[in-house]
Amino acid sequence: MTDPIGWTLCTFLPLLLASVVALTLSGVTDEPTGAPQEPFRVDVAGNRLPSWATYDRPVDMDARRRQAMFDAHSRTVAERLAREQHRAVLRAQVENLSRHRAELFATAYELPDLAGFEHDLRRTA
Repeated sequence: MTDPIGWTLCTFLPLLLASVVALTLSGVTDEPTGAPQEPFRVDVAGNRLPSWATYDRPVDMDARRRQAMFDAHSRTVAERLAREQHRAVLRAQVENLSRHRAELFATAYELPDLAGFEHDLRRTA
């Protein structure tokens, strides 16, 4: 071990290899934050896809946005249907009340004048 280059290689090469393996296994990336980056692949069209995406089932990157828009639209439709149902119930109640009111007025006009009838009973008695 009188050769300084050989001694340097034998001493530091295993340390260098061990540190590279340790950093690779720990998930350290080139990002400045040190956060591990999700692995991705690029499809034929040049879109970045997550590594778990298969060619059979393409991943839609705007799925969350579309799902949020669909949910908002569904809520809007549900609210509109609820309002229309409530209006239909109120309309039926109003029609029922006006029919009942008309029936009451019709029966009130058909009844004889009770005040006059009572007066006639007293006079004849």
